[in-house]
Amino acid sequence: MIQNTSTVKQKMRKQSWLAGGACEETLARELLPVASELRNFDVADLIAFSRLERSESLKSLVNSAVEQFFKPGNIEILDAGDVRVAWGNAPEIEFNFRFASSPLKLYFRMLLSNSYGAFDVDFIECPADWQDDPQVFAVKFRESLQKARLA
Repeated sequence: MIQNTSTVKQKMRKQSWLAGGACEETLARELLPVASELRNFDVADLIAFSRLERSESLKSLVNSAVEQFFKPGNIEILDAGDVRVAWGNAPEIEFNFRFASSPLKLYFRMLLSNSYGAFDVDFIECPADWQDDPQVFAVKFRESLQKARLA
């Protein structure tokens, strides 16, 4: 189950012009196959690569999942932002990503656990005219995601 990020406790730097939650919902819908694919990896490997700062190994695993659904270079993992492991709780791992499809750049986090996932948009860089109307942005954002997907 992918949910909006009420479970993610970090503050966002999202621009005030963006309609709350709409961007995350679109992102979640489009990236659901990627999140599902990442869950196929052994969580211990993902945690170990993150904690041991084996970023190239982590990037390789994550990119193998992303590139099944999106053209190379459009969605890039920046790092594993946080790993939460505690006795009695399911592990959670958070990835920091950049989505780039000219003229849009979007920085977001994906949080994965065994039973849920969440997406949180941190920062958006796009043309000023996209910002004038949240509906225009929503259409342009969906178009950018579709353009980045493999046919």
